[in-house]
Amino acid sequence: MANNAESAQWEKVQIDTVVCYEDATETHRTRTRDSCHTGNIKDLKNNGTTVISIGGGPRDILVPSFQTIDERADINTLTTSIPGVWRSTDHLCLLWCKQLILNIVRSLFDCVDTSQKPPAITDNIETRLKAFKWHFVQRGTKE
Repeated sequence: MANNAESAQWEKVQIDTVVCYEDATETHRTRTRDSCHTGNIKDLKNNGTTVISIGGGPRDILVPSFQTIDERADINTLTTSIPGVWRSTDHLCLLWCKQLILNIVRSLFDCVDTSQKPPAITDNIETRLKAFKWHFVQRGTKE
């Protein structure tokens, strides 16, 4: 119902919620697929950015593990498979899980080129990918 301010009367308004929901869902799908996700990842990759997709594992009920897999990412992983991170986290805990944060920080430190003045993250994609693979996939495994 809607109130008509001029006549101070209530009028009936019919809204087809199914159509509204379908329109909103389709708009979200289109925007996510076309502009947000695909475009941004491609732009990042074209600029030489290393992309890592991390899922929380079985406890992550906000974003299921299958939705964290991205074929354009350099590394796809779950917290339970990262060496040194022995916890499954929900999607919010990813931000403050100390074990995960330590792995991220260590891998970033390994990406620093100390020959630059001032030291900075290296532009060499292979060096960065090697550091990330070591900390997110290989560390702690017998090779």
